[in-house]
Amino acid sequence: MKNDFCLLKGTVSCLTVSQNNQETDTKLTATERIEKDLYAVFCSIIAFICFFICCRPPLKGQHFCCHIGNKKVEGRLNTIGFNEGDYVEMLVKPQKNDVYQPYAVRIPKQHAIIFPQNIGLTTFALLKVSFILMTIFAVVILLFLLIIELFNGCSLNYIFNIFKYSFLGWIIAIIAAFLMGGGGYSFISNQIYACLGYEKPWKYDSEKEKERFKKLYRINDPEIFNDPQTPDFEKLKKFKALTDYYCRTPTLPNWVKVIDERNKK
Repeated sequence: MKNDFCLLKGTVSCLTVSQNNQETDTKLTATERIEKDLYAVFCSIIAFICFFICCRPPLKGQHFCCHIGNKKVEGRLNTIGFNEGDYVEMLVKPQKNDVYQPYAVRIPKQHAIIFPQNIGLTTFALLKVSFILMTIFAVVILLFLLIIELFNGCSLNYIFNIFKYSFLGWIIAIIAAFLMGGGGYSFISNQIYACLGYEKPWKYDSEKEKERFKKLYRINDPEIFNDPQTPDFEKLKKFKALTDYYCRTPTLPNWVKVIDERNKK
């Protein structure tokens, strides 16, 4: 749980982006989809372990490499939403070979933030979704079983066993859905939002923030357009896929190390 994140500020140069060869879900067979879900659970568990033993989890996404000032950055993100010459703020961890690995990239002039795959959803937000979905599923299955058994004239003890095993199955299903959705990575997301200055980072909901941003953007709300930390905010041509958006820029905590590479080549 060691916090060794730094905020690297500067202009993008020497940007190279690898071709994204990831398959879409529509092309997957049933077997491939199951394998993908099992792999997601495995990666999520590994990320959970990595978080607690202070090592780096496997990050997925589109590979890129660039320089921010004099610092080299190499890693993977959901999408590469910045271009050569753009000013960005990257939450990074230094590697042994003087290359920085990004965990989040903030683009102030767009109020956009990009993460690697599976990062961005916090623990509370993901647990809430898993709880709601699996509760609905469990209630439907339980009612179906009860109706069948009541028509068959089963005993009260048998009905009690149905409730008992349904409850156990419900708990297991919530855990499985949480891990399948990248629950292990959510603990890293909590840490990222804490470093960026969000209050109650474990509870922050990026999807709600994105929807709120879109609503305020359409009415030219000053919360976005008069943000003192982003005076260069520009009108967006469109909202980009695989990109999160934020309203007012939070104040960076004073315990986060800042590497300012602005005006450096």
